Amino acid sequence: MTTLQIIEVSAALVFACALQGAVGFGAGLFAIPLMVWAGVGLPESIAVTLGGVMVQTAWNLYRYRDHVSLRDTLPLFYLRVLTLPVGIVLLGVLVSFGQARVKQAIGGMLLLVLVLQWAMKVKPRDHVGWGWTVLAGCASGLTAGLVGMGGPPVVLWVMAHDWPAKKARAFLWATFLMLSPVNTVLLVWKFGGGIWGPVLLGLCLAPLVVLGSEAGMRAGGLMSRQRLRAAAFGLLLLLALASLLGPMLGVTG
Repeated sequence: MTTLQIIEVSAALVFACALQGAVGFGAGLFAIPLMVWAGVGLPESIAVTLGGVMVQTAWNLYRYRDHVSLRDTLPLFYLRVLTLPVGIVLLGVLVSFGQARVKQAIGGMLLLVLVLQWAMKVKPRDHVGWGWTVLAGCASGLTAGLVGMGGPPVVLWVMAHDWPAKKARAFLWATFLMLSPVNTVLLVWKFGGGIWGPVLLGLCLAPLVVLGSEAGMRAGGLMSRQRLRAAAFGLLLLLALASLLGPMLGVTG
């Protein structure tokens, strides 16, 4: 990466982690498309995000450690690990089509996520059926490997539970943290040792990531969740349309 790309990648990661601190998810949804638009390869963009997310989620979990339940997180973790390698293999196929197609794939994935979150009015309940759990876990592992955006299926699954806000956030952070090392190892297996550099960059941004996360959590406490989600939805929609239509219009980023 050039010096300018490192600056752009760092800004994207800190901004994305601030958003995740505010609403509990969204790091990959924001960071990875912005990094790809900066000209960084998709595997490297995922690797940088993984490094930053590991720092952020570990820090947040330490603060919310009283609300973490391994019994709740393990079943979904096993399901995600099951389909993660399939996503990594498909990522290799996607990258072979070139950067323009990568942007369009990311834009399409973002648009699908937004449509699902808008259309699915999930009513919280005490228990979610095993079939929905399998679907959420497998879909999350697949998309985490393919485009580094495995959060939305898990978020929808969590929203279906009648959980307190702190427990829901702790669950999401624990889920993201547990999968990140596995995802990193599989990226190195598929794309080689060059992946360690972007991961290290994400880890080196730890102070800024933590500060961004803290700022996001404070903002989340000052603003209503409805306003935060509406703002995030609008930004993601613009990013999805730009990624999907940009290559068609000759916009290279």
